[in-house]
Amino acid sequence: MNKDSKLNPDKTSNGKFLVALVVLIAGLLTTGVLFFLVHDYEDNKIEGEFRRLSSDRFEIFTTKLTDILQTSQDTRAFFNASIKVERQEFRLFTEGILKRDLSIVSMDWLPIVTNDKRAEFEEFVRNEGFSNFYIKELDDKMDFVVAGKRDWYVPIYYAEPIAENAQIIGYDVASEPMRKEALERAMRSGLDSATGRIRLNRFKSKEEFGCRIFLPVYRHIPADAGKEDKYELSGFVSTLFSINGICNQILNSLLPSGIDIYLFDQSASKKEEDFLYRHVSRLRKTPLPEATETVLQNNRLRWQAE
Repeated sequence: MNKDSKLNPDKTSNGKFLVALVVLIAGLLTTGVLFFLVHDYEDNKIEGEFRRLSSDRFEIFTTKLTDILQTSQDTRAFFNASIKVERQEFRLFTEGILKRDLSIVSMDWLPIVTNDKRAEFEEFVRNEGFSNFYIKELDDKMDFVVAGKRDWYVPIYYAEPIAENAQIIGYDVASEPMRKEALERAMRSGLDSATGRIRLNRFKSKEEFGCRIFLPVYRHIPADAGKEDKYELSGFVSTLFSINGICNQILNSLLPSGIDIYLFDQSASKKEEDFLYRHVSRLRKTPLPEATETVLQNNRLRWQAE
């Protein structure tokens, strides 16, 4: 993509930034809507080029999200093709994927564990070499504590790469309302479901957010002659990906074009939790002004303000 100096805000006729554009990403994840808030256009010539550049980024971003969703589908197919997936098999399966896509923070297997099987499950995992294993949850201070008594748990059992994710082994994702809601959507539909934003701690020096995708896996139970086979929910495959990782991969592969990009989650229940990502154009030389919002939905502009 060629750089267009006319989209450099410092080279516009009056030096002002242009009106904002929001690109909606709808239908890829069942959480709701993600959208880009992108700055700057003033006259028809700039507007046309701005639409083209924004559309290019929209297409690349949706393709990238589709690839991540396909990764979850492939992981479920791997489980469906096996009687039991051992930890080392899961590690080998995910190794190549994680090397190719650095935006994926972790790939996980989360079995359903009922309360009457909890002690047996915890003892089994300890005997695998995780001597301090227990099913856990986060307290108000965001520290791991022993999970309270519930009818069922969805603990992270396999997590790759394990070196970076060992601390989340045993975490019951159903103990947190947002993740539990996504799990229940996946259970009802049998399809992939995503959380809202999750704060990632890999880079504590700066704010980084991600989303987690859940996809249910069912155990085939053969029936007696003359009866239909049954399928029982056994757990979930899950992929945690970094919004920053996706966007940085995309934008670093493109030439600067004078566009500032914001990513929000319109489905967030709290306004202060809707922000996901900001990219300041590499051509920018002045501070960001307040922006008006427009929406590009189904590839058509719809004004939201002014």
